[in-house]
Amino acid sequence: MHEKELKLLEFIRRLGYGEILIKVQDGLPVMVERATEKIKL
Repeated sequence: MHEKELKLLEFIRRLGYGEILIKVQDGLPVMVERATEKIKL
């Protein structure tokens, strides 16, 4: 796995619940453009 993919997985795990929009270039994630955290009540 590429380092960028590992960083994305770490980010997703820290997010918990929510939605993200990811920019991909040459098959690899390059940027999380929007991250919305949602909290379960």
